[in-house]
Amino acid sequence: NAAENILEFEERWKEQIIYKVDATHLKETIRDKYDMVLFNHPHLGDSSLLKSESLAAQRHHSLLSHYFHSAVDILSEQGRIHVCLSGNQPRTWNLIEAATNCG
Repeated sequence: NAAENILEFEERWKEQIIYKVDATHLKETIRDKYDMVLFNHPHLGDSSLLKSESLAAQRHHSLLSHYFHSAVDILSEQGRIHVCLSGNQPRTWNLIEAATNCG
């Protein structure tokens, strides 16, 4: 469960979890460099996208692209960027393309 995961990050791994941050503008809130930048289950939360699966996929691809570009700004030299998606999201949202375009 989420509470257990938070405790593991904080106690076992001695890592900080930061909340209420715009994942597309990370350097505006976060000044440090991190070994891992993680975005769990990104979603726009826009119910109007339910009408068009194609539009939803395009908009979420854009969200991922902006996240990857933003994450690079706060990533340590040997750091890694992670994103957690489910089901067909990696394919329909073109995850690999978004990550590759970021470098």
